[in-house]
Amino acid sequence: MIRIGFLLCALGVLAACQTTAQVNDRLVQSFDDLVFFVAPDSHGHDVDQTYERLVRWDDEIHYIILGVDDEALSSQSEAALLKIAKIANVQVRKVKTVGDANFKIYIDNEKEFVINDNQLASCYTHAEASERGGIRKADIHLPFKMGRVAEKCVEHELLHGFGFRGHAHRIRSAMSYVAGQDEMSRWDRILLKALYHPTMPTAADRDDALAVARGLIPQLMETTD
Repeated sequence: MIRIGFLLCALGVLAACQTTAQVNDRLVQSFDDLVFFVAPDSHGHDVDQTYERLVRWDDEIHYIILGVDDEALSSQSEAALLKIAKIANVQVRKVKTVGDANFKIYIDNEKEFVINDNQLASCYTHAEASERGGIRKADIHLPFKMGRVAEKCVEHELLHGFGFRGHAHRIRSAMSYVAGQDEMSRWDRILLKALYHPTMPTAADRDDALAVARGLIPQLMETTD
């Protein structure tokens, strides 16, 4: 119960009673959660899984939307992609053929997907990065048959495709599957800007990236609505 209570508190909008240093610490922890996948799960238990280096897009995104012709979900996905890319300062271009796309959004005629051999998921993302840490492709899968569930998946999965490989349950975030946050929060925007900031080294290891994030986050908090 203690762990669960802590988690529920963490899902608040970073309580006003916290000091600036405490807020900064929690956001650095959340950056770690998202980028290197060291995070409490929905029960407050740490997930012992760490990526060795951060990944992000360092080339232009060429996107295409495939699958079921669902105008509403397609429009929502495209608008979310453009919004996220603008925050990250990544150039995007829509293409007409699959072969020209490195970012594919599939609207699948499914209710759920089997991933990692035996896990069920409402939606999922598969992304690959080069040796130098640049994401070279991302495939986003959304469930056409699930209506509201699909809508809730959009920004969550697109952010996975931009380099947020973990989940963030310490803050209110679109990357938390228990927070009920459909769209990016202010904290998500701050952490995405940190990931794509020019001073953040490409393919940085965990220690270096967290050191840079710790210096960047206070500045980004002042300039991000």
